[in-house]
Amino acid sequence: MTNHLKSTGDGLKPSLSIKIFLFFLTSALIIVVLLVGTIQYFAYKNFSQYLLKTELERMQPLLTSLSEYFETHGSWENLSLDRRSWHQMMMSNLSLSGGSYRKPGPPAHRQPLPRQPRFSDAPGHPPLSGLANPRPIHQRMALYDEQRSYVIGKPDMADDSFFEPIRLDKRIVGFLAIEPETKRRHPLDASYLKEQTRGFYLAAIFILILAVFMSLLLSRQVINPIKLLAGATKNLADLDFDARIPVTSTDELGQLAKAFNHMADKLKEYESLRKQWLADISHELRTPLAILTGEIEAMEDGIREITPQGIASLASEVKQLNHLVDDLHTLSMADSDSLQLNMTPVDPVSIISKALSTVEDSLVRKGISVEFDPTHSAHGHINADQKRILQVVFNLLENTKRYTYPPGALKIGLQQHAQACIISFEDSSPGVPQWALKKIFDRLFRLDKARSRSMGGSGLGLGICRTIVERHGGTIQAMPSSLGGLKIEIRLPVLQKEKEGLNGISHPDR
Repeated sequence: MTNHLKSTGDGLKPSLSIKIFLFFLTSALIIVVLLVGTIQYFAYKNFSQYLLKTELERMQPLLTSLSEYFETHGSWENLSLDRRSWHQMMMSNLSLSGGSYRKPGPPAHRQPLPRQPRFSDAPGHPPLSGLANPRPIHQRMALYDEQRSYVIGKPDMADDSFFEPIRLDKRIVGFLAIEPETKRRHPLDASYLKEQTRGFYLAAIFILILAVFMSLLLSRQVINPIKLLAGATKNLADLDFDARIPVTSTDELGQLAKAFNHMADKLKEYESLRKQWLADISHELRTPLAILTGEIEAMEDGIREITPQGIASLASEVKQLNHLVDDLHTLSMADSDSLQLNMTPVDPVSIISKALSTVEDSLVRKGISVEFDPTHSAHGHINADQKRILQVVFNLLENTKRYTYPPGALKIGLQQHAQACIISFEDSSPGVPQWALKKIFDRLFRLDKARSRSMGGSGLGLGICRTIVERHGGTIQAMPSSLGGLKIEIRLPVLQKEKEGLNGISHPDR
């Protein structure tokens, strides 16, 4: 038991397993007590009703005699004044030997009442030795008229007394009341109830013993997965990302284990990405810094002359380094939710045209033709940060310039629908495998790392594109291109006024 007690500042406190065990055991104990008490209550009640029905059966001759008496006298008035006749009528009709009512003589000839034998002392009844002085039946009876007014017999009958109607030609002329006897009037009655009670208690003890084992079993079944979860959580906190919990059920605990394993898988994946990201960032920063350091040291040592070409080379490395730092800064602001957007109405055609004017010549020099006709593109406005959307378009154009084989082609499409403005970029080969289409927007993801670095790619451009587009409430997707390469499709919400104007116009939507 001490293994299940935890030491706290306030002393020893029971562990969760003990609490669950006590909860189940207490619940079982309460149920058993209520069950046994209810069964015993109804057993006594039903047995008492059985005894009452038995006594009512024995009252039938007396009811017949009382009915004959009322038929003879027409009322209960004389009987209410003649206690001797009342007692004789009860004794003659309630004894086992039977008998009938005999009309009493005149009052002057009446003799003193002899000692009345108890009904329970009649022949055929066992002695009441050992019982607590039960009352005979005639001491628990009374006669009432049809208005339920007292006539004779026991006064002040109990509230639970039973009133049996006295009928004459289907008319109720009075009531014979009997008060139930709470004490058992026969040794067999007491013995029967005693055996029943003993059986109830034995069954309760057996059920409680069974409840103890079931409570232990249930508490262990509940607590064992929790212990496994606590241990795996501790291992996970200690950076053991291989910690897993076996899933042995489909209930809530099984779902909790699945959720934990899924979380551990994600954390392991993120940890791997973090390490890869640190390694890649270190390499991306170290490469231009190493080049700068080498060239500057060579110029300082006189190995390399300071020429315009050398300065241009240094400037190129500094530019690449600044570009990488700017990308990291953009992502860090997005992660901290501090990336500010200056939202204004923007024409997507002007954004694309402006970006093309910067890189189109370099695309043509590499042998990549560009297809974009502003006059045949849908004209509308989006609510966007012009600088950030221009950054997205420029990154996608740079991506095509770096990775598309010459001779190649780039097709830019622009469509406007009732709900969104769709901008698409399709280039020619090489394509991207299907499995990589969902990962292509992950930070520092490269399909060919060596080739990407040699072409100046940091692996952050598409990740920045997704971040900016999503901050504008849009979506960006990668899919195979009809030209054999990669297709990037951007959906941005249109301005509310233009959305309302386009609601009544049907446009084909891909």
